[in-house]
Amino acid sequence: MLKLQHQVQAYHKLLPRLYVWLFLASVFFTVGFSLGSRRNLTLGIALTSAILLEWMRLHGSDQVFRIRRRHSPQALEGDTVTVELEIENLSARPLHLIGITDRFAAGGGRRVRGVIRELLPRCLARFHFRQICDFRRGLFVLGPVQLSLADEVGLIEKVYSVPVFTDLLVCPKPVPAFSLKLLAEGTAKDIGSEVIALRGRSEEFAGVRQYREGDAWRTIHWPTTARTSFLHVKEFDRNVVTQVTVFIDMFETGHAGLGAMTSFEQRLRVAGTLALTAVEKNHLVRLVGAQTPPVFTTLGGGTRHLQVLLQWLALRAPRGRGCMNDVLLDQMPLIRRGSTLALVLSSTNLVLAALEQIIAVLRLKNVETIAVVVEDRSYHKLRPDQTELFAETPGLEEIVTRLRLAGARTYTLERRTDVVEGLRDYGERRGTFR
Repeated sequence: MLKLQHQVQAYHKLLPRLYVWLFLASVFFTVGFSLGSRRNLTLGIALTSAILLEWMRLHGSDQVFRIRRRHSPQALEGDTVTVELEIENLSARPLHLIGITDRFAAGGGRRVRGVIRELLPRCLARFHFRQICDFRRGLFVLGPVQLSLADEVGLIEKVYSVPVFTDLLVCPKPVPAFSLKLLAEGTAKDIGSEVIALRGRSEEFAGVRQYREGDAWRTIHWPTTARTSFLHVKEFDRNVVTQVTVFIDMFETGHAGLGAMTSFEQRLRVAGTLALTAVEKNHLVRLVGAQTPPVFTTLGGGTRHLQVLLQWLALRAPRGRGCMNDVLLDQMPLIRRGSTLALVLSSTNLVLAALEQIIAVLRLKNVETIAVVVEDRSYHKLRPDQTELFAETPGLEEIVTRLRLAGARTYTLERRTDVVEGLRDYGERRGTFR
């Protein structure tokens, strides 16, 4: 990321040593006038003159800077970002002991300070620092940059505020979960999803059928043709790629918790983990955000598409009041037969009976359903109506039981549950597999 700015605002800052000099000057003047001591008066005048000269020298010197900030435009939560500041002195005088202060918003707005010992005229210097994106996900603006120049005595400091701003997008960090049994391994490299065996062309021989107009002559199976006196061709198994669709509850009614520890943020982390798992296992993946209005991504696979999905998740916020069931019903015609559907649910913002019916209908389409229930009741309440909502909603154990009976592989996550551990099958948690 690179941005240039040239407009500089300057102001003066009085340093503690100045107050000491002013105090001494006032003492010398007081003693000189009261005792008639020319020596004390001279010292007072000398101190006052030195202060005025330093003030005038700093006030009259207009420095011209050009600053560039470079860093990666995107990072994950918890990543360390390297930032480079390139400061160019466009004035005709050398500068010494330049103080630098930069603001790193992705770290909670912390300020980073440093010093450049010397900067010659028409020359540039580089200042590097590294910071951790430990605040939260989202789009952050870094800057402005402050440069401070003190006089040679250390009485007054002139601060230049340079409006250099750059954007840093911090995405939710998906948890590598390749060992989990959430999705089967895709058979088609770099694209796959769950695979349906259809007749077509590939390397696996499937059988023989009668010749149809348009079949390639090189596929003719001559032994069968000679035996039956009719043209027959060879058939092969073809791997047909289906879809992995992840639905995420993004309604405000399913949002509980404070700061970065919210049920909404947990659902986004789960969605990122599911997307990463699908890409790692050669699946196509698409995300759907259930909110008002619903938001969607395109269907794709590979690392580039994963990066797009993480950017999409980084900019999401809870919106509207509603339930995922309505969005799911609208999207059902787009869910292909034989694909996988992952539901990242709120435990308190769902109509369980309607969801059971939807899962049952999807089973008829040979759609495998995965349900991840984030327990909102393990987070702090945000609104007064959540007390009643939390009490009226079925308990977590009942939700899990009913979703499993409906045919969905179900997992649960609470406030401090590790994402990978929560998405692990119960047999795996005990050290055995189902």
